[in-house]
Amino acid sequence: MTDLQRRNFASDPPLADTLRLMMPCASTTILLQAALLHGDAAAKAWSQWRQEVPDPKSFLASDRVGIKRHLPLLYRNLTMHGVDVGRDIEPYFRAARAREELRSTRYRRLLAEALAALRQGGIDFVVGKGVTIGETIHADPVVRHCHDIDLLVRSVDMPAAGDALQAAGFLPSRQNGAQSDNKFDHESGLPVELHDRLYRTPFYDGDLSGVWSRARKGRIAGVPVRLIDDADLLIQAPVHASIVPQRRGLSWIVDAVSLLQHRQSQGAAINWTALMWIARDAGATLPLYVTYHYLATTFNAPIPRQVIDELRRSAAKAGPLQHLAALDGLRSEPRHRRLKAIWDASGWRSRAAIARALLLPPPAYLKATHPEINPLPLSMLYLMRPLQFAKRQVARIPNRLHKPRLLAARALAGVRDTLGGCRLTRSNVGSVEEPPIRVACNEPVVGSSADHRSLQGKGGSVRTTREDGPHGGLHRPVVQQRLAVPPSGPYLRVADPLAAGLARTTHQSQGDH
Repeated sequence: MTDLQRRNFASDPPLADTLRLMMPCASTTILLQAALLHGDAAAKAWSQWRQEVPDPKSFLASDRVGIKRHLPLLYRNLTMHGVDVGRDIEPYFRAARAREELRSTRYRRLLAEALAALRQGGIDFVVGKGVTIGETIHADPVVRHCHDIDLLVRSVDMPAAGDALQAAGFLPSRQNGAQSDNKFDHESGLPVELHDRLYRTPFYDGDLSGVWSRARKGRIAGVPVRLIDDADLLIQAPVHASIVPQRRGLSWIVDAVSLLQHRQSQGAAINWTALMWIARDAGATLPLYVTYHYLATTFNAPIPRQVIDELRRSAAKAGPLQHLAALDGLRSEPRHRRLKAIWDASGWRSRAAIARALLLPPPAYLKATHPEINPLPLSMLYLMRPLQFAKRQVARIPNRLHKPRLLAARALAGVRDTLGGCRLTRSNVGSVEEPPIRVACNEPVVGSSADHRSLQGKGGSVRTTREDGPHGGLHRPVVQQRLAVPPSGPYLRVADPLAAGLARTTHQSQGDH
């Protein structure tokens, strides 16, 4: 542990320990170090990862946390520093690189069409962080995987921007949801998303007019554009990651570290004073402190120590509104949705802050999360929240009482499937810590988007989506198998041994007859 880690952990603000749940696991962090660090540090990280991961190809092919999209960056960094990748895995890296080159060529062509259509339509827009990093920071755009085009557009320009995109072949998305009204899909599946705010939450936006005034001029794919400013990007990337489950794609780490390293190599200074003012104005100092501390201590990101100290002092002053905003973002990821996991990861100060925020949420939070309720009935929510919590706890009592019976029933179901002729294989979906067992059958299922993995279970069957090939396609449908999945999570460790034991007993008895 470095001096910076010791000093900051000792004086962490409330919920800082809780928010560290959103950081990647140790193996993934080491792999990212191999992709982002330089010289001997990259070689050491790669050697350590190879020692800790016995089957690297299986680890990368499973793509449990979105690391596959960063393989071209990892491969380039290792070869650039003369690190021996290994003959066993180098063909996989080369295939990933070749596929991403083809994908990037199509992506950049469609990107140019979308930007040119908006430009010709007289629409003012700011290019988002993904395109900005890929096209202006990396010398090779291929190493920055992009699966959509995010653009900031003023609310009054949304209808005209939609018309311009439709004229260029980007049709309104068929997806349902709050974000779908301003999403347009190309026939290839590449989406263009128009945003009139930086985040999908009302808590961190701050002064949007400043984002527009700070945007700098640039050129992407031959089209004159406005690029998001460095200070806004260094705030948006980690804060956005703290509020959406897509943070497991790890792009926020790669983007922030790559930008800081690039500016340092250029001798260009980040306006940290402006960044701190923007962070305080947006009320985002708590997630920024946690993420900046992680980037500085793990990847040697050139973030001044006084900036991290100032973020820590400001985050210590955060109130229930900021704590609830941070908790809502953390719980957007399914594995952190239950309060028990959050409670177990928190120290006593964080637990006190969580209890206070949940029991007595500020009116501003209730208004933001219940905009459809009038001010007078809004006060009733203070009475309803503890009652709803008690109702959920009572509803869980039958499940806890019938847990042994449920385990036995599911174990027997697994045995029946096994004896029915299906084969047990490892799945590449589900939780990172406990990948479920799947029973592969021969019933085709049509998948969907390549870059956002989903798992929907009903009646013992699921639909999954995967990336097409060693590094993903451009959102084209793929044909997959139907998977009968026994329960993952807390039941998995018990159900599987029971099923295996019963299966052995049954086979032995059949052999005797």
